[in-house]
Amino acid sequence: MTIIKAKRATVEFCPGVTVDGYMLPNGEFRVGVTGASRAVGYSKQWLSQVHTRNGKTLKDLHLKGFTGSRSEVSVDRDGVSGSSKTSTISLSDFRELIKYAAIVGQKSQALGILDALLDIGIEDYFRLSFGVNQMTLEEKRAKFYQTYAATINWLEEDREDFNLIEAQQRFLKAV
Repeated sequence: MTIIKAKRATVEFCPGVTVDGYMLPNGEFRVGVTGASRAVGYSKQWLSQVHTRNGKTLKDLHLKGFTGSRSEVSVDRDGVSGSSKTSTISLSDFRELIKYAAIVGQKSQALGILDALLDIGIEDYFRLSFGVNQMTLEEKRAKFYQTYAATINWLEEDREDFNLIEAQQRFLKAV
């Protein structure tokens, strides 16, 4: 596999929700496999293990449009000789991973990312349609955080309600 030299940046959606982003010489953006797994609520090794095992999860991802195409990139370490290598996926595969984690994996982090990105995208289209300036990066991060946190809190409240109802049903069956 050819290793591509890339530029690296931390892509911060909001505090606590980040991925390692890479820009290839041709301008393509990619996401680090480890950060992609963590961002959507899985362990940092999850996506690498899915690739290695080549089982049902990978087949399910492929059915949803995930290509699984990984590129190895190297990045200079702040001008010091030597470089670090990492495995990356495309932005479209990251999108499919987010959807899979939200729908199939029921990961609240992934659903929060979906909700937040949709809110930002929808508002940007409305702003453009009405001739209003797009949000700044800081405004987008603030809106992302607000929506992400609200989604996570809503899902946790639903889980608590579900657990309470389940406990009540067990109690009623026991009586």
